[in-house]
Amino acid sequence: MRRPWLAALAVGAAIDSKPWMLGFAVMLLALPSRQRWRSLAIVAACVGIGWAPFVIADPLTLAAGRFSIPNVADSALRALGVNAASTPAWTGPPSSPWALSLPWSA
Repeated sequence: MRRPWLAALAVGAAIDSKPWMLGFAVMLLALPSRQRWRSLAIVAACVGIGWAPFVIADPLTLAAGRFSIPNVADSALRALGVNAASTPAWTGPPSSPWALSLPWSA
């Protein structure tokens, strides 16, 4: 790749706008070793710079990912026997491998 730093900036900007884009950072692992670590550092710096003002202004910004989704009567979770009023915390980790596999499916 001729300009891996440009790809790193694009991935960093994507993560800044949509945090779930973090899964696409794995594409940078395909770069040669020296370029890989530089690119990942650029992504980390880009994300840090993008999120710093929000975290400084309100440290609870990072807790925004811990929201609650109501578990309604016709939910698939109810069909699986989960009768809690909101989505259980264990539902997040099982979806992470799926999200991280998306860039590799292209």
